[in-house]
Amino acid sequence: MSTQPPVATSRLWRSVNHMIISGMHLTLLLTARRTYRGVDRIPGDGGLLVVSNHVSLFDAFALAHAVRLSGRNPLGMGKIELFRIPVLGKWFAKIGHVSVDRAAATPAVALEPAAEALRQGKVLCMYPEGTLNTTPEAGLIAGRTGIARLALASGVPVVPVGQWGPQVVLTPEGKVAALRAPRLFGWFRANRRPRRPQCQLLVGEPITADELRAVAGAGEPDLRAVTDYVMSRIGALVAEVSGLPEAATLDGGTPLITYKKVAEPA
Repeated sequence: MSTQPPVATSRLWRSVNHMIISGMHLTLLLTARRTYRGVDRIPGDGGLLVVSNHVSLFDAFALAHAVRLSGRNPLGMGKIELFRIPVLGKWFAKIGHVSVDRAAATPAVALEPAAEALRQGKVLCMYPEGTLNTTPEAGLIAGRTGIARLALASGVPVVPVGQWGPQVVLTPEGKVAALRAPRLFGWFRANRRPRRPQCQLLVGEPITADELRAVAGAGEPDLRAVTDYVMSRIGALVAEVSGLPEAATLDGGTPLITYKKVAEPA
């Protein structure tokens, strides 16, 4: 049985949170067919950093749903300005989302509230790519080193996740498959596009803190090496759920990480 911090401090905010989560689940049911694998790999206790590739705004729904199926309460991080918005900001704070002050003196200071939340046993979900990947067929965008800094500072396991299919449910241009205009004799077309596309999500084995420290090396930690290692683990999962080839390319000069398995650190 999992033990974790309470979602909210009052019945009112717990009810609001429940309604929002129910709405997200209903949206998933109506717009996508889902296949989740490896959910049992998500540890039932302690702080966790769940990291995934980012192919659509819709994939946040699937990621949160999968984490909740494991019995954990997924939370996110947002810039501090969001927490100052009336009602919305209060809801964010009440259910435990973590604010990040991008004007902080150093990245370590900016991420300290998130690191403390992880030490307290919360589950934070992050997209290391830092932005929506509009060309996921080419590979992963090189991750931002904040993920390494946060993982090393908190000492919690990192759970990699690979997703594929949400970019069909909701395209980067904002087109929703379920709302597409009907096509004449669409059911009989060879290239028929379903209104509820398949979303694949695969959870990998947790990356332990010791494993990350081994990658970081002695002395000043190599944040880039740790970040690339985590991204490569995500890439291996994406390769499995998407069936994409291992070759990676450059997209407009942006470095991309190959979808392939990587050697375990010595």
